[in-house]
Amino acid sequence: MAKLETKALSELLDYHFNIPSYQRGYRWDDQQVNDLLNDLLEYSNTKNGEYYCLQPIAVKKNEILSSHDNIVYDVIDGQQRLTTLYLILTYLTDVRKILHRSTHDKIYSLDFEIRFKTDDGDTNEHYLNDKRFISDDIEYKSDINKFFIYKAYQTISNWFKKAGDVESGILWTLLGVKGNEQSGVVKVIWYDLSDSKESSTDVFARLNYGKIPLTDAELIKAILLECKDEENLLAKEKAFRISCEWDEMEKKLHDPQFWGFLTTSDSTNSRMSFILDKVARDIQSERHYEFNEEKAFFDYHVVNRYVEEEEDTSLAIEKLWKRIQQTFSVFENWYNDNELYHKIGYLTSTVAYTYRNNSKELNKQNKSQIDSYYKKYISSYKVSQFSEYLDSLIALTVKLPVDQNIEDLNYNDNTKELIKILLLFNVHTAMRMNDAKYCFDRQKKENITSLEHIHPQHLDVTKIKSTENCHLNVIKPWIEGLSGKIKNNEQISEIYDFVDYEYYCNNFERFINLIPFVDNHFLSLVEMKEEDIHLISNMALVSKNTNSALSNNFLDKKRQILRNTQDYVPCCTWNAFNKSYSDSPEDLIFWHKSDRDAYLDAIKNVYFQYVNPVTHNHE
Repeated sequence: MAKLETKALSELLDYHFNIPSYQRGYRWDDQQVNDLLNDLLEYSNTKNGEYYCLQPIAVKKNEILSSHDNIVYDVIDGQQRLTTLYLILTYLTDVRKILHRSTHDKIYSLDFEIRFKTDDGDTNEHYLNDKRFISDDIEYKSDINKFFIYKAYQTISNWFKKAGDVESGILWTLLGVKGNEQSGVVKVIWYDLSDSKESSTDVFARLNYGKIPLTDAELIKAILLECKDEENLLAKEKAFRISCEWDEMEKKLHDPQFWGFLTTSDSTNSRMSFILDKVARDIQSERHYEFNEEKAFFDYHVVNRYVEEEEDTSLAIEKLWKRIQQTFSVFENWYNDNELYHKIGYLTSTVAYTYRNNSKELNKQNKSQIDSYYKKYISSYKVSQFSEYLDSLIALTVKLPVDQNIEDLNYNDNTKELIKILLLFNVHTAMRMNDAKYCFDRQKKENITSLEHIHPQHLDVTKIKSTENCHLNVIKPWIEGLSGKIKNNEQISEIYDFVDYEYYCNNFERFINLIPFVDNHFLSLVEMKEEDIHLISNMALVSKNTNSALSNNFLDKKRQILRNTQDYVPCCTWNAFNKSYSDSPEDLIFWHKSDRDAYLDAIKNVYFQYVNPVTHNHE
């Protein structure tokens, strides 16, 4: 089992590390080195209690190279950081002589199984530990590994020269003050896999598969499962129970519907991170920690501090696990409650739509959203009170100004309002069906935020060309869709002749002039004015792919396309194209005024249930 702890960098100064041959050589560039130095400078004036924690250093004892009094660790993950810190400490040697006289020459060793080449073709592994990179002016050219080490050291030197008098501050940050070397701000997450039965190469492959780094979830799981007393059967049973329950939670979180209603994230990694992040934020707020939420491994640092502060580690882990269980249980209760599932899912989807072009802000808003729901839920004396609270939030997402009517919303000026109202219409309808949940996961994945005109828009004559491609893909399908629909109108019946490409080319201008007459014919047929085409009574919510497929067809053809599409079709969209809102539909081909009125009434009925619940009874 892996051992996980936080170590001050100063604790590693006597350590011996081996970089196995399966690892690539040192490859940090100027940007990465400068970023690390800038972070160290930022933390050199940090408040007491804060520390700068490097990403995990994963190690495993090398049984062959180690002796009784000298343990050598294979570095499985983290060699780039260890090597860069080695170079920085080397640059600070003169300052260390002043501030750390007794330990100024202490520094961990790094041996590479990949041997460095020399000019004469021999190998030499001591280029780093002999510090030849300091005065090298030609040797670095003989080997790519030497080149990157040399260039990194030059970058470090240049950075310090430009930064001014910061050497002592950086050294304090790295190693602490004289007499208290462990007071340094820099610490590492020490991930010791020496007790693992896996070989170093197998562990390396697992940690680096797909170049996926260690996550907060993995590190926190290691804390929860760590059993320091291998002979304590009760502790081992507790760790096993936590492991099984963890896996069950993870499995549930990978249910697309469960994940889709709760979060805007597309994460395919450990979804337990969503739960752990919520717990970590709560703990930080309660304990008044000052870890930066935007920094890497925020969750781990908070949880690790929480456990370390307790005298009884076992009790701390038990308390931590109960918090995780409680958080998950709340989310599971939301999912199992049909109304809460749909209402929270709708609010999550509107946040995703609002911040769709800003992933950082989207993540922030989603966290804030879940935090506020959670707090309100646990403080509500009954579920109905919490549900009413969600209703009030939903109303805020769709409520229109007092001088604007829902029936006047149009495609050109009110796209955002239309999408949110139609989404609510679909979600609320699904909620009342009881036998099926709205698929928020597919809503997000398939981007169901496109507005489809139920009665087709006019052909855009500015985009019509007399080319074979345009005729084949646009004009011919449109004309075929009109088959049997033009009756008793000789003026426009000629439109059917243009299905022939040669006739279309020879009479292109006449075709263009004929289009408005065709459009007006169908507008008159369904009692629709030109401006009515873009009103909410003629809008339905679909995916962007479906929108393209539906094109400028009438209801019969669109219904066929919807029936065959692989994309998710929201229930109210299905209902509209099947005229389910009409009491006595005249036909199933055209979107008549009576159909539009009935559809609009259904939309308004849902809208006012949330916006004006006092005067409008819920279903």
